[in-house]
Amino acid sequence: MNKFAKFSALLVAVVTLVSGAMLYMGTASAQSVSVSLGQKYVSNNAVADSTVTVTVTDVARNGNASSADTVAASATVVKNLTTGETVTLGLTETGANTGIFTGTYSVTSSTTTGTTIKAADGETINVSYTTAGNLTIVALTSDSVAYSTVDATGPVISNKSPVDATSSRSQSQLFQAEVTDAGIGVGSTASAVQGNNTITVDSAAFSPVVTDLGSGSWRISVGLTLSEAAHTWSITALDALGNSTTATGLDVEIDLTPPALVTSGSDKAGTGETADTSTTAGAITAASNRKAIRVGFSDKLSGASIDADGSDFRILLNNADLDVEKAEWFDKTNLNDHVFITLKNDMPADATPVVRIVGDIQDDAGNTTAVGEITATDGLKPVITATLTGTSTSGRAATSESITLAISTDETVVAPVISTAEVKKVGTNNNVATTTAEVANSFTTVAAGTSFSWVYKFSDAGDKGLYNVYISLTDTAGNTQTSGHASDAGNTSATLFEVDKAVGAVAVSPSSTDDAEAFVNLAYTAEDDEYTTGALTHDSHSTVSVSSITVDGTAATINTIDNITYTLAAPTGGWTVGEHTVAITAVDNAGNTLSEEKKFTVTTRAALSIALKPGFNLISLSGEPTSSDINDVIASTHPINMVMTYDPSAAGGWLVAERNPDNGNKFEGTLSTIDSSTAYLVRTTTFQALEVLIPRVKLAERALPRTVSLSSGWNFVPVLDLSGDQAAGASQNASTYFGSVSEVMVLGIDAEGHLAPASTVEVGKGYLVYMDSADTLVPPQ
Repeated sequence: MNKFAKFSALLVAVVTLVSGAMLYMGTASAQSVSVSLGQKYVSNNAVADSTVTVTVTDVARNGNASSADTVAASATVVKNLTTGETVTLGLTETGANTGIFTGTYSVTSSTTTGTTIKAADGETINVSYTTAGNLTIVALTSDSVAYSTVDATGPVISNKSPVDATSSRSQSQLFQAEVTDAGIGVGSTASAVQGNNTITVDSAAFSPVVTDLGSGSWRISVGLTLSEAAHTWSITALDALGNSTTATGLDVEIDLTPPALVTSGSDKAGTGETADTSTTAGAITAASNRKAIRVGFSDKLSGASIDADGSDFRILLNNADLDVEKAEWFDKTNLNDHVFITLKNDMPADATPVVRIVGDIQDDAGNTTAVGEITATDGLKPVITATLTGTSTSGRAATSESITLAISTDETVVAPVISTAEVKKVGTNNNVATTTAEVANSFTTVAAGTSFSWVYKFSDAGDKGLYNVYISLTDTAGNTQTSGHASDAGNTSATLFEVDKAVGAVAVSPSSTDDAEAFVNLAYTAEDDEYTTGALTHDSHSTVSVSSITVDGTAATINTIDNITYTLAAPTGGWTVGEHTVAITAVDNAGNTLSEEKKFTVTTRAALSIALKPGFNLISLSGEPTSSDINDVIASTHPINMVMTYDPSAAGGWLVAERNPDNGNKFEGTLSTIDSSTAYLVRTTTFQALEVLIPRVKLAERALPRTVSLSSGWNFVPVLDLSGDQAAGASQNASTYFGSVSEVMVLGIDAEGHLAPASTVEVGKGYLVYMDSADTLVPPQ
């Protein structure tokens, strides 16, 4: 049967309605109606059988005996049972007075229109016909199925032989496969199956021999004798509707030739090359690996024939064997005609070893070779050693005047010229690509082919900064190696040097002090910030060496732990009050010298000046006075005329002192001293401040910082200054000052002279503090 023919002939009378003794259409004669589908399966592909013929036998529709009649489309409805879409189908009588009417609908995979209905593979379509008497009948196939099934899928092709990418030494090849179709099938007879299947070899189509395997499965085969070459073949299979499946891209190689070493081109054996197996096809990497040799062959190899220990090969350099560690073969498209040999030791940069086959090497067809040798191509890059010599003695190379770039290689390279080396100043964000290359002042070939020298001089102050060095050299075999980084000075491979034209200025601290024993620091913190820009620290040299120092013309001794900050100690007896001149000379790592004169001033320590107003004032001392005698703290001429404090440990608690005019206006009474352990309530008649000298606390004099003992209940509490730098009136939060104790209440004297809660405390003032329990106040620094 032709592959585009209908699945079966029209079989009518599937459904027959017999009226019997019933009256139909107003007559007393027997009437019959039948509706049939022309086929059980239909495709939705226009190149296959995608149409179904509907046949209706209904003599009642035969209204004109002399010509063919038609039945309106509304009487016949075609419906996709899966999606619900419908079309109507007009019918035409097959001839005058036959009473047999036919119509054809099509199936598509796109859009329903006219008498074409959309349906996908596996969906079902039925047809219903309504008689003139309004009786609806569903059409049936020849085997009484009430719908046609859409079969849009071609046959399944399996068990193809020979498999793709087969290599064989046999020229006689049997091409075969199995085909089956779950829908309409691939044909009901052997001749139909043969007509529906084609095997093509090297563009020549062959009708196959077919074998029925049962259950709708068939084997198709073609036997051919092929020449020694690469061949391609394919299979095209059609089902009975014309749906097709094609198996393409099948390759078979008839190979009768043993594998041979490639003698030229990129596949010729070479040193330094390794296998990249990270991709599906694999790749050869020019890795300049000094233990690696790649050996190229003329054909795909059999991996099983390659001994992993490398014993199939001898590697000779200058007629001496090199020890082989292993040999590897990889089953990847770009690698399977190569063997990758790893040596136990590195080869010289210019090595071109001889590779000799000493074992059996087979290709994928089974052809064997056991002889052959080739001289490997040099694929090893030279090693470049770059040395920068300036005026610096440590760290990154630096110079104040000139830099020498020395380049050496471990093999002969094509001779460079003066412009071969690229020296560029580094710009913002480490970019050097946009800056202009420096011109070397001289170039020298130290040793022909392997050693070279460039000298660069920097005479202007504006030359200071970071410079990048990049050079590219090629050996005589064409292998190129680089040193440094061409564009990014921040890259770890970058070669850098600095041009440093000056020593950063020294900073003196303190510039003024009232401490005669003060240590003076001379800091060269600007030395590492002379030409820093962008994301990279350009100035890496932070230290200096002090070669000489005098103070007021007298040689002095200084000390340092980091060669950045130098400390100058006070002379025996301390600094004298007044201005002092330090003359200092420093040398940085690049050899720059700077001599400077810096000054610092020693002043007389100012007394603590406590502001007073007429009446009572609650005051305290921020530290211990030189003398705590009340008459030394408050001079006899000062208008304060009464001093009192509260000591919970004393009898009665209160201690009081008043002036005695008959005793030189001195204070007399139960209070004889004033110190920083408590606060004092003083009475005065004027606004004259109380001036008290408070020496600095010095551990060297075995004087510890003061604390304040607090008793349970009310306490007179001073405001202490442990730094010795705060003047009267300096304030801080009360919660900070009393942070070491759990006070209940802090009271001070407000502007009206009344006791009031205090949220801040001031140096020179005193406060009343209530405690639930005894404690020790440790003032904050």
